[in-house]
Amino acid sequence: MTQHDQPDCFELIRTVNDFLESIEGKLHGSDKYGLQCAKHVLNIIAREIEGAPDGSLQTADDIKKLCLGIREGKYDDNWPETLRHILDHVVEKVKISDPNHLRGI
Repeated sequence: MTQHDQPDCFELIRTVNDFLESIEGKLHGSDKYGLQCAKHVLNIIAREIEGAPDGSLQTADDIKKLCLGIREGKYDDNWPETLRHILDHVVEKVKISDPNHLRGI
């Protein structure tokens, strides 16, 4: 297979978004609203992937493991770095949901 046979995630998102835009004018009412929601979700996915520091997304399972590790004291010897990691994670999430909350940070 050539490189063109294996599009990256952003190419796939663009392709789906282009298709949705091509049919948007044909839809009305709740169908058009559903399409706009789908386009919004695609934009969120692209932003999440782009914002991941190493290209991988942090899953809910990763967060659960981190919380469990904190409760078990696994990070007590390196609390400043752990706290920085948690703060960075929260800041990234807030940037996506409402960047105005970050004024002054």
